Amino acid sequence: MTSAPKKTRIYIDGFNLYQGCLRDTPYRWLNCETLCQKLLPDNREITGIKYFAAPLEKRPQDAPSKVEYQQVYWRALNTLNNLEIIEGFFQKEGKGYREKQSDVNLAAHLINDAHLNRFDTAVIVSGDNDFAGAVELVKNDAGKEVGVFLPQPPQTARKLCAKASFERQIHPELLARCQFDENLEDHKGPFHMPKGWNQWERLRRGIGAVLFNNNGLALMGRRADSPDNAWQFPQGGIDKGEDPRAALRREMFEEVGTNNFSIVAESDGWLRYRLPEEMRNKLWDGKYVGQKQRWYLLRFLGEDSEININACPAPEFTDWGWFPPEEAERRIVPFKQELYKNLTRSFAPLIHDELKTTSRRS
Repeated sequence: MTSAPKKTRIYIDGFNLYQGCLRDTPYRWLNCETLCQKLLPDNREITGIKYFAAPLEKRPQDAPSKVEYQQVYWRALNTLNNLEIIEGFFQKEGKGYREKQSDVNLAAHLINDAHLNRFDTAVIVSGDNDFAGAVELVKNDAGKEVGVFLPQPPQTARKLCAKASFERQIHPELLARCQFDENLEDHKGPFHMPKGWNQWERLRRGIGAVLFNNNGLALMGRRADSPDNAWQFPQGGIDKGEDPRAALRREMFEEVGTNNFSIVAESDGWLRYRLPEEMRNKLWDGKYVGQKQRWYLLRFLGEDSEININACPAPEFTDWGWFPPEEAERRIVPFKQELYKNLTRSFAPLIHDELKTTSRRS
């Protein structure tokens, strides 16, 4: 007999969430309910969400749109039936402002709701170690399960994670799948996402390839145009009207001189990265802020002698080699490290499985 799902309440530290994984990204139009549903362990049912943040006030140093953007986003949040916004405030300190009351409000609501038996499981969306004490109280004194969803890497929230019943890190590829519709409607009428928030509209379409050999090593090339001698997997743009797999074969031949491979797997949707501000006017005539790429895991079926990085008149690479897939993150330029980290995390187990299956056949 299946047990009833555990009543779950979500407590979102709005400022920590924004600073940790939303600021300066195209993911600010975030549907928090969808995000939490995807991160929750099985057999949990969200019965309420409390979002703790302070309303912005117009300040001389801020762009006029900042306050309006927050108001529009809060309007989107209020379209969620079980979400409540609990406000703190900003207090001037020296030359700046500091958010006040939101952390205290979150901890107080968490403990009070546990006391009133309003949940079986609570989740704090924050990487703030200051919540560790409240988590410990609710677990030990109220006997409740308390998890954390981390906007930052776990190593920055060790104290909080040590007290939590479970933890999940919020990754960019998940944020991309948890956005509100661009156009929404509430009791006041229709409204839409702030202009400029969806910066992926100016992304160049491309493909990328992780080509691995019988030793489980992946091919990387040293970029010809990189002053830092950065290495990367083969990649390239998709021409207008071109199928991604056709682009894959064209780019693989142009960059490494071979199409002698089989396709083992394909990324789940497009993977994206943004260029640093200082590079945007130097590449692609300033038309794009980054790339969205379809990535493929390829098994190399040939010999090393087939690899030819000089197959086209303007080679992309000056050198090439086989490397453990997990080494790619260290060798790539910093602004692509997150993409490579997520890519190798997804593909590395598939490489192992493919080689294991082949070994059994032989």
